[in-house]
Amino acid sequence: MLNALAQVTGKNLDFLRPGKREEFQAAARKLLDYHFSPEDVRDFGRYWREGHPIGSNKLNAGRPHLSQVLEDLPASREWNAQKRQEDEDDDWLPPLIIHSDEPAEAFTVYTPQQPVPEQSKSESAEAERVWNRLLEQLRMSLFSNPALRALDRARPLAFRNNRLTLLMPDDASADVWRLRMQAPVERAAMRAFDEPVSVLFLGPTEAAMFA
Repeated sequence: MLNALAQVTGKNLDFLRPGKREEFQAAARKLLDYHFSPEDVRDFGRYWREGHPIGSNKLNAGRPHLSQVLEDLPASREWNAQKRQEDEDDDWLPPLIIHSDEPAEAFTVYTPQQPVPEQSKSESAEAERVWNRLLEQLRMSLFSNPALRALDRARPLAFRNNRLTLLMPDDASADVWRLRMQAPVERAAMRAFDEPVSVLFLGPTEAAMFA
C-alpha cells in the first residue's frame, strides 16, 4: 500500500523526510483499515489523470497530493469499475475462422494488444527523427543551461498527432522541463518544424502508470 501511494503521488520513499514518510505510513494504515487495496490506489491514478491530464494547466496535473487521494479514493471506485468494463467490451474480438489447408500455427493474427511490428518500428524511427531535430535546436539556444544535461539521457517514446512524448531520466528533470522550460521548447520547435509540435515530458513514475 505504501508503494502504491508513492507511485500515484510521484514520491520517492527513499527521499521523503521522516515526518512526511510517517504521514504516508499513517495514510496506508488508514486505507487498509477501510479495506482499500493497493490496486484501488493505483486505479485512482487513472481516475485522477482523466480529470487532471499530465501537461495540462490544472492544479496537480497528473499527480495528486496524498490528501486528495484520501479524499477522492472512495468516489473513484465506481468510475474505475465502469472503465474496466468498457475496456473489456472494447478488447473483445470475435473468434477468427481460417479457411485454409495451412495449419493454424502458420498464421499470425495481430490484435489491438499486439501492434504490427513494422508500424511500431516506423513510429519509433519518426519519434527519434523529430527528437534529434528538436534537441539540436535546444542545444543551440540553451548551450550553457545546466538543464540540458538531462536531455542527453532522455528517450523518445512516441510521436503522434504532432506531439512528441519523451521519457526523462528522473521525475525531477521531467518536472523542470514540463513546468519551467516550456517557452524555450516552444521556440525551438517553431524553428525546427513547419507545423506546430508539442512535447510531453514524462518521468519514470508517470511512464510506469501508462505502461
